[in-house]
Amino acid sequence: MEQNEVSTRIKGLIARISEKLQELDRVTEEDSDNVLLPPVGPERIAAFEQEIGLKLPQDYRAFLLLHNGWKNFNGESALLSIEQMTSGRLHDRLAAFQEELAGAGLKGAAEGLIIEGSFGTRITYLDRDKAKGSGNLDVVYWDRREMARYPSFTAFLEDYVEILGKLIEREKENLR
Repeated sequence: MEQNEVSTRIKGLIARISEKLQELDRVTEEDSDNVLLPPVGPERIAAFEQEIGLKLPQDYRAFLLLHNGWKNFNGESALLSIEQMTSGRLHDRLAAFQEELAGAGLKGAAEGLIIEGSFGTRITYLDRDKAKGSGNLDVVYWDRREMARYPSFTAFLEDYVEILGKLIEREKENLR
């Protein structure tokens, strides 16, 4: 798929997720304070890839070119900015968590590039072990164990749209 097509698809998914998060806030009468961060440039992405020794999948790169992270993407969990993936308190906490996972023999989660996380134990990571010839990496949602595996970042976002839709319907049912 061409970069423009990928960017358009990611941009559409971001819009759908944003709409669903706003609707969920209305239904629950809460303010999740989710914020899309400003984009990052291709030079910074290239430097980050060199720093981590990993070529990022095209769809994830497209996301970063649109938004370098998403605060409170999934509850208190954020889609991390490059800066959060490389330094700071959250980075240090996630690195310590990955050391714990390595000690427990959980290689995939221990070595994956965490792209979503918080100060809890739920993470989403790009699985370095499952690199594909297409340049895609599996995206793994992990909460004490592997909960879901997606063939791409795009598939991860598509599933999140569906999850939010079901959550909104469940919340509406609870109000009846």
